[in-house]
Amino acid sequence: MTAFAGKQRGATLPLVIFLLTGLLGAASLAIDLRLMGLARQRAQSVADAAALAGAARPNTPAAAAGTVIAANNGSGSVFTSTAISASSSGAVLVRGTVNAPLSFAPAVGYSPRGSDGSANTLSVAASATAAMLAACGLPPGMPVAPFGLIGDDPASTDPAVVQVSALLNGTKTLTPGAYQPAATQVMLRLNLWDPTGKLTVAGSFDPLMISGTGAGYQSTILHLSDQALSANQALSTTAVAYDNTALTRAGISARLAPSNTQFTHFSATYDAWFNGHQEQTDAHLLLLPVISQASKNRPGGVTIRAFATFFISQPATDGTSAIVYGRFLGLTMPGASAGACADAGIVTPPRLTQ
Repeated sequence: MTAFAGKQRGATLPLVIFLLTGLLGAASLAIDLRLMGLARQRAQSVADAAALAGAARPNTPAAAAGTVIAANNGSGSVFTSTAISASSSGAVLVRGTVNAPLSFAPAVGYSPRGSDGSANTLSVAASATAAMLAACGLPPGMPVAPFGLIGDDPASTDPAVVQVSALLNGTKTLTPGAYQPAATQVMLRLNLWDPTGKLTVAGSFDPLMISGTGAGYQSTILHLSDQALSANQALSTTAVAYDNTALTRAGISARLAPSNTQFTHFSATYDAWFNGHQEQTDAHLLLLPVISQASKNRPGGVTIRAFATFFISQPATDGTSAIVYGRFLGLTMPGASAGACADAGIVTPPRLTQ
């Protein structure tokens, strides 16, 4: 019995060695796969971050992406970029690799070299594309003013209309890096009508019929809009009961009052706002629907073409048709939905598109 038992133990030893070898091989393979997975995650994370940074800086996309790559390389596995490019539409593509050193593969005869020539190394590739997309729609709760800003009258000499027309036709690009804080201050003027419906003073906007918290035109200026708005949406303007400047001045003044708790009031001036937090909920910011009109300077049906962001400097106090002084801004739109709508004057924050 003793001799037989010894023979049994001797017979199982090769099996144990075989199983241990298999387990060690599986463990080594698992380590290699884990290293490859970590390298792939690292590569994708850096590519994503670099593409987003590049898209956020349309004037210097490659430099912005490169800065992010360099910062990430200082804190982990090196990401080697193989391509950084920007399309004419502003989409930024970043491609690159991260090396995964292998331990088990070389033992079984697989000895790859990384893209940089490193032995026993697999270079794992990743790519990302990011872009700022046109803001086609605004959800309820955005600070949308009931000012139908006329943006398609190339014959107008009103500085506000000229600014918006340049924004829509692409001759002026409003970007924080290139445009602010030297934005030109303009005056928004209200179209004024006599009781017979005749236009007496041509301005840059007509009262736009959108809803707000409470009822009435002045209330809509003061509060956030509770209506969703979108590019290509048909609305209407009116001259009835709104053909005086007092309502608009009063609404703007009330909006800027510190007692209006719907908004922050840390920035009394444009420079203070630009150098501060640049919050979208600041009382000085309004979103203006830019409209096209089938019949120029006539109340009635209009179409929203885009949304312009406007910083209110102060209400006008000179007693003319000018309503408010301020600046058009090239800001992104937190909370805006995105899509491929033409002529949208505002873009969303950069987002990954693939």
